[in-house]
Amino acid sequence: MIILAFDTALAACSVALYDVTGDRMLAARHEPMTRGHAEALPGMIEAVMTEGGLTMAALDRIAVTRGPGTFTGVRIGIATARGLALATCRPICAMTTLAALALAVPTPRHAPTASVIDARRGELYLQIFDVDGTAVDAARLVSIETALREIPSGTILVGTGAAILLASGCKGVPAVATTLPDAAIFVRQVAKCVPDQEALEPLYLRAPDAKPQAFVVAASASPTSIIEAGPAHAMILAELHAASFDRPWSTSELAVMMQAPGAIALLAVASGSHDAPVGFVLARKASDEAEILTLGTRPAARRRGVARQLLVCLVRRLEKAGVVSLFLEVGADNAPAIALYKNSGFAEVGRRSDYYAGVDHGSSDAIVMRRYLEPA
Repeated sequence: MIILAFDTALAACSVALYDVTGDRMLAARHEPMTRGHAEALPGMIEAVMTEGGLTMAALDRIAVTRGPGTFTGVRIGIATARGLALATCRPICAMTTLAALALAVPTPRHAPTASVIDARRGELYLQIFDVDGTAVDAARLVSIETALREIPSGTILVGTGAAILLASGCKGVPAVATTLPDAAIFVRQVAKCVPDQEALEPLYLRAPDAKPQAFVVAASASPTSIIEAGPAHAMILAELHAASFDRPWSTSELAVMMQAPGAIALLAVASGSHDAPVGFVLARKASDEAEILTLGTRPAARRRGVARQLLVCLVRRLEKAGVVSLFLEVGADNAPAIALYKNSGFAEVGRRSDYYAGVDHGSSDAIVMRRYLEPA
């Protein structure tokens, strides 16, 4: 059994590739970071897969931490896990960040373990585990005062909140372990877990301080956040492309395009309890011009402003890079797409006769469209 595990819930990003049968860590990465998880995770996944000499098709299981942690960090991990599971048809195992921290404490243990994460505002995320690693209570958000009352003397403390408790007079014992989750540690436990899709629900314990920027076109539309996509997301984009178009591009084709100089790929992730990839855009930049290579939205997520939000985010990214003209080609028979582009500021500047072959018969022209940008 081959397991790919990753964590982005706190101030680090870690990825591990583990062979259960041979009890071998094939590759692992762990990088401290307070932001930039969305940009770092795809490259780290790609790096461990390359070092392990495997493709995504070789995976048997995907593992991820589901919180508590930073709102954005938890979402990035959940969305990536859902996307990879969708693209590879592999099950997901998820565990709380607090459980992942507890696994870093060496065994055998002489006392219970309290996983404690600094939640700020004088509060902590807390979960206590018995000497055998069994959780004795649920993960919860508590005040420092409550934690001091409830953690027994001699308890092993692990996590970013341990130092806070010790400074506040807690009689616990600091663990000789990492203060942040590490995929290389918790991936071994995943082999013993039973995949459960319901367990992938994010565990926030506190409402977010700030919601991700979202473009909402109607009161009933679901907010959508945009993350950077890298070659490690190629399988996700391929699945979305296949759902969006009659002639899908393969994972290898997309991976090559995403690694090309000037490539920019963005992935739209639906917000809510079931974060999932719903759309994408792939473009390439050369000097002060750029071209949209493909843009698609999962059929079930259409008419919710997803494609428009992808365009907005892409344009902002290109303007910051100094691009002044953005081009694209669209089939003359694709009225919804043409309307979208016109409403987004694109205008027809040319036409290629019989450029697109029809699905059953015939062909259609390709309309070349351009939008002038305003570089920052």
